[in-house]
Amino acid sequence: MRRGHAATSACVDTVSTTRQASADASGAAFCLRLLETPPVQDYPSTHSVLGAGAAEVLKRSFRTDRVPFSMGSLTALEANPVRSFDTFTQAADENADSRVRAGIHFRFATEQGNALGRRVGSYIVEHHLRRR
Repeated sequence: MRRGHAATSACVDTVSTTRQASADASGAAFCLRLLETPPVQDYPSTHSVLGAGAAEVLKRSFRTDRVPFSMGSLTALEANPVRSFDTFTQAADENADSRVRAGIHFRFATEQGNALGRRVGSYIVEHHLRRR
């Protein structure tokens, strides 16, 4: 059986790298890396900080969180290249969740990243985007 042809399922190792479980010709299971675990500390998730910060600035600028929008991605799966959201917060939450699903962060790192991003976004609006 060839790699990529075998039945697969996701597995996670102890250093938070998501891998793809498969089997070789003998039936022995092995895992293939989907993404390299970056050599960074896990707390907080920078990706989550940036997404939540942007969502907070947009939410405050529009004076509502409920602004439906869609956006495409060059790195998305071919079956779903366009993502649609009802709120900025929904997009930020999915952005953070992607880091957990990719095995780059544990959930607590993305939760803390979202919280920090909201605080930074609030600070930016209050101190740098004021009407004069």
